[in-house]
Amino acid sequence: VAPTGSPDFGGPVEGAKPHDIGFVGSFYRGRGVELILELARRRPGKRFLMVGGPDAQRAEIGRQAPPNVTVRPAVDSAGVPDLLSSFDVALAPYGEAIEIASSSIDTARWMSPMKLVEYMSAGKAIIASRLPAVMELVRDGREALLAPPGNIDAWLAALDRLDDLDTRRALSAAARRRYLASLSWDQRAGSILDRLPALKTPGSAASRHAGLPAAPGRRASESAQNCASASVGAPERRLV
Repeated sequence: VAPTGSPDFGGPVEGAKPHDIGFVGSFYRGRGVELILELARRRPGKRFLMVGGPDAQRAEIGRQAPPNVTVRPAVDSAGVPDLLSSFDVALAPYGEAIEIASSSIDTARWMSPMKLVEYMSAGKAIIASRLPAVMELVRDGREALLAPPGNIDAWLAALDRLDDLDTRRALSAAARRRYLASLSWDQRAGSILDRLPALKTPGSAASRHAGLPAAPGRRASESAQNCASASVGAPERRLV
């Protein structure tokens, strides 16, 4: 499975933020919602932002959340960059078992963590779960801090490490470099096409089936985005 790519969110935004720590994604089982709430209870001086849905889960989280947590509805993709610019530390606390919207099937072994790539695009200092799919994208202590899923003490220790501004900036810069090197739409599309020689042959049956142009010269990112939008469609709400 090729890891997902992300649009370029332009890297970190300097200056004061309305929140310290953020999570943008879905609130289904295995996404680490309970862990985030416990982190907030243990660190009442930190300001947390949780953005996502569905509505029923969000309402329940709002009832459980301590005063230092702001819970907001999911936004469309165009609103994600502004959300990510409103905090410095981004959380991806995936559990050992992860559900998706349409079923209770565990996807942890083959997921492609979109929110992690978007955090990297935005140049966030990231704390993420130590899972195989995550470790394909980031290295512990280099592009992110990794902690065992659900281990509150380890997550608190990682969060406390990011009180240091130099540590946050180093992780942020490394995550951004990794994104630019291999996880932008251009890079991901190029990598996929390199592994599928038939798709690179103008006019071939495979290229016509994939919706790629017969004429050379089109940017890889345009082809990738068009194929993705044709097969998947644009989501109305941002639930990752």
